[in-house]
Amino acid sequence: MNKHSQHAFRITALSVAVSLALAASAAQAISQSGESKNMDRVGHTDLQGRPSYQPNVIDYPDGRTVLFVGMHSGNPRDVPGYTFLPNPLHLVNGKPADENNGTMIIDVSDPRNPVEKALIPAPAGGQAQMTRMCLGSQLPGGTAGKVYLLRNVQGGASAGYQVYDVTDVKNPVLKSSVTGLRSTHKLWWECSTGIMYAPNAQMANPSCGANWRGGVVFNVFTCNGGPHLQVHYDTRMLSLTQAIWTVTNYTEIPSAQVTLP
Repeated sequence: MNKHSQHAFRITALSVAVSLALAASAAQAISQSGESKNMDRVGHTDLQGRPSYQPNVIDYPDGRTVLFVGMHSGNPRDVPGYTFLPNPLHLVNGKPADENNGTMIIDVSDPRNPVEKALIPAPAGGQAQMTRMCLGSQLPGGTAGKVYLLRNVQGGASAGYQVYDVTDVKNPVLKSSVTGLRSTHKLWWECSTGIMYAPNAQMANPSCGANWRGGVVFNVFTCNGGPHLQVHYDTRMLSLTQAIWTVTNYTEIPSAQVTLP
């Protein structure tokens, strides 16, 4: 097994192990179910009682291993005085902020003692279930030493995709976003090229309400000091009854839909 394959295997195995640990959120102590094989549960974090969806890990340039957890919307429990759930990682006037589910950042360098570092809430009316990360040293337009997060926003006025600089795990910074896309979900980010394969759906004929589900491919590159989202090309289904796909154009997303803070 070459060095690259060993690294990929390690990341995949850790992601699976952490996913299994997160799924057992009701447990208060590190216990074993007796149903595992060649795997032991060694650590646990409760995500503040929030529901998890996709866990993903990345090795930082300084040697830390950091877990990013995408979340569905919804409150598993009600907390008096809160619309969402309290986030003790973000205090407002000395009180945990009332924040929506979104993306949780957890330092898992010590698997037995995972430490929650920050929560990036999903925008109003949306949820952010997916997480993909790349090192700045790998992205063609990235900055060496930086780490970037790419996530979806499904639903609400901000529906689309967002790129964050997560080099400082306690203070993630939004670098760019694209909106006006609905049904965003299971994306893939290819770090060596910067291309994101980003599912979405758009209205084909608003007069009859027919939906065309399509995939948009974004090229992610450095612009004004940060990753910027730009359409490379898109594909659309030609028939609502037959899965026939074709590349229809090489167009930019309207600039009004792209935001660079």
